[in-house]
Amino acid sequence: MPEGDTAYRAAYHLARALTDRRVIRAEFRVPRYATLQLAGLRIHGAESRGKHILLRVGRWTVHSHLGMDGSWLLLPPRTRRGWPAAHRIRARLDTDAVCC
Repeated sequence: MPEGDTAYRAAYHLARALTDRRVIRAEFRVPRYATLQLAGLRIHGAESRGKHILLRVGRWTVHSHLGMDGSWLLLPPRTRRGWPAAHRIRARLDTDAVCC
């Protein structure tokens, strides 16, 4: 189960990889936000608050909670990777340098 230190490390690595990058593609698999367009917006940074990670994109804040088994993954652009059947991706952000 992720704790606050895990969220802190994840936010630190997200901030290092994404700050000042522009979003090329954003995909949210939550019906309420599925049509939200973030492409072209600049990522201002990431920070943690307990088990919560706040990713600042343009005027928006992408809020994620690591819950019992949540995580963020940083990959090189255009990476195709198979995910375990139980793994549920709810958000994906692509930049020119990294996708997560």
